[in-house]
Amino acid sequence: MHENLIEPSTGASSGLVKSVERRVYRPEYELSYLDVDGAPEGSPGKVVVVCLGGKGINDAKYLTARIPKTVPLYAWDEEFIAKPSDKNTMDQYNGGVTTRSQCFSIDDLAAQALNNAELLLVTFGLGGKFGADNANTLAKLAALNGIPVVTFATRPFSFEGARQPLAERSYKALGDHTFARSLCDNDSLIELLGEKVKVSEAFHVEHQWTAHKILGITALFALNQVHEMRHFMAVGARLLMGYARALGDQRARLAFEAALQCPLLPSDWKERPQHVQILLTSGITPSQGEIDEVERMAQRVLSPSVPLKTHGVEDRRMGEWLYVTLFVFENP
Repeated sequence: MHENLIEPSTGASSGLVKSVERRVYRPEYELSYLDVDGAPEGSPGKVVVVCLGGKGINDAKYLTARIPKTVPLYAWDEEFIAKPSDKNTMDQYNGGVTTRSQCFSIDDLAAQALNNAELLLVTFGLGGKFGADNANTLAKLAALNGIPVVTFATRPFSFEGARQPLAERSYKALGDHTFARSLCDNDSLIELLGEKVKVSEAFHVEHQWTAHKILGITALFALNQVHEMRHFMAVGARLLMGYARALGDQRARLAFEAALQCPLLPSDWKERPQHVQILLTSGITPSQGEIDEVERMAQRVLSPSVPLKTHGVEDRRMGEWLYVTLFVFENP
C-alpha cells in the first residue's frame, strides 16, 4: 500500500469509506469526489441519460446532483404514475428529472429523450421486465435514428434464482442495438465488500461506479471519441472500467499501476481488448507530461495492435487527486 494514496475519511461519507477500507476496497479505489458539491459545468455535448425501472429511479436520485446539469436526465418506472408523492420527491432534485406522470409510454419517453440527442446512456436492472424490456425498445428506437447507445445494467444477486435466466436473455438482446454494454454483477459487490456489508452500502458503491462511468463516457463524447470509435468497433461491445487515484509527484504512475489491478477488471482483460480509452482527471487539467507518461506505460502493457488514446480532463471536485480511468471495449 502506498501511504501517499490514503485520504483521511471525513464528511458524510466517512462511514461507508471506513467500512469499505476494512474489506477488499482499498483507498485508491474510492470515489469520494462524487460526494463533493459542484458537478462539472459547461456543455458536454448532446448526451442524454435515461434511468429505467425501480433501479433506474434510485440511479436518477444519485446521478442528478453529480453529473453536469447540461445533461438531460429522465427517470421512468411503472409505479410512478400511481404514486404522486414520488414525483414530488423527484422534483426536489435538479437536472430535469422526468417521471411517468409525464411519460405514459416508451414512445413518449423516446420522443422526449431522443430529440436532438447524439448519445444515449441508459441505466436499469436486469432482474425485472420493465427496465430491461424498455431499455431494449429504447435502444432499438435510438438505433433507427442513428444514435449510439451505451447501457449500464446490473445483474441480480444469485439468490434471486428465478430472475437469472431473464437477466441473461435481456442482456444478450441488448447487443443487437447498443454501441457498448456495461454490466455490474450484484454478487461482485458482496465479493468485493464482504458478506457483512449492508445492502445500502453495497448499492451506494454501485451508484458511484455508474456515475463515474457516465462522467467518463460523457467526457469521451465531448472529445469526439465516441463517433470515432463507431467506425471500427463491433455493435454491442462489452465495456469494462478500471480506475484508481493517487497524489503527489508520481501520481500518474501510481494511479495507472493501481488502475491495472482494479477489482472491476477481470484478470485476463488485457488479452481481449478491441479499443482502450484512458482518461486522466483532476481538479486542474492534468499536465501533458502526465498524459504522455500514462500513454507510454499503457503502450508497454497492451498489444501494439490495440488502438489506444489518452486524454486529460478537469473535474474540480477531485482537488489534487489524479484519477486514471481505463475504458476497455471488447468484442461482443
